[in-house]
Order: sequence, then C-alpha cells, then structure tokens
Amino acid sequence: MKPKFIFNIVPYALILILIILSVLMINKDLFISKSPCILPALKSAGLPSDFLGQEKDGKALLCPSPKGNGLKLFPVIKKERIYSSFIIGENYGFDLNKTALTFGMVKPGGSANRKLFIQNNYNKKILVEIKSSGDLNDYIVASENDFYLNPKETKNISFSIYAPDDIKLGKYEGYIIVYYVEN
Repeated sequence: MKPKFIFNIVPYALILILIILSVLMINKDLFISKSPCILPALKSAGLPSDFLGQEKDGKALLCPSPKGNGLKLFPVIKKERIYSSFIIGENYGFDLNKTALTFGMVKPGGSANRKLFIQNNYNKKILVEIKSSGDLNDYIVASENDFYLNPKETKNISFSIYAPDDIKLGKYEGYIIVYYVEN
C-alpha cells in the first residue's frame, strides 16, 4: 500500500515551484536578496546560480517567512541610491563630501573607509539590505548587511574600499543602494 499523502502533495509542490520560478523569471519588479539564508531555498527551486542576487529594480524582496513556512515577498518601503566613488592614484587623498560616499584617492594595495548612518524613520521594524553597483562591486565591503532596525533606531555602517595591488589607475564609480524592507 502506497502512502496517499505524499502522492497528493507532490503535484502541488511542483506547481508551487513552477509558480515561484515564473514570478522570478518574468516579474521585472522583483529584487532577490543575496542573504545566505535565502540561497539554499532559491537553489532548491531550480534557479541558476548566476541569477541569484540580481536586482530587478526592486519593489519586493524574496525572503524566508518569519513563521518559517517558506518564502515570502516583502515590500520595499524605500530605496536610496547613494553615489560613491574612489580614485586609484600614486598618492593618497581625502574627499569628505557630505552628500555622497566618496573615498578620495587610494594607492594600489591600499584601502579607505567611510561611515554612513542608516536610520529607521518608520513606526515599525524594518529589514535593511545594502547592495553596490557599477565599478564598486569588486572593491567595496559593508561592515554589516541584511539587518533589522527597530522604529527610530539608527545604525552606523562602515564601508571599506580595498584596492588590489594590480588595480589600474583611474576613477571607479557606482552607487550604494540601501533597501528599507517591510518586515
């Protein structure tokens, strides 16, 4: 005698996986987190590894449900794009711009740090997801990512640029993108 329960659930599970894949592949308003907790779930859904973490002009963030019963789309409340740059040169130089996250001039093999205050101005707990774009992707690291902020809480996040010894001289530009996600 075969257990009916397993045979009854399998088609529904396959349909659910196909629906998730369809939404992820087609919906242009979707942002997928690079959070370590989400990668196994997305891989088990059959997504190619080069698809993981790609931004789709985020309107929602796919995360594990807080109840632990699968995946859920969480609405992005706010998306901030902060211009960021650094210059690779033969000397060190400072740029203390207060409206952008600029690191000044760094020598090959050197590093630079800047801090950014991130504040929850909402009356509810939110998830903060930080990404980078442009030339910065391979060189910038945030001290913390994928964290929660309570209402009115502020967190000081440190950003570091690490320039390898073989980096080419020139200007490197991009954006730090901060997503404020409904919890």
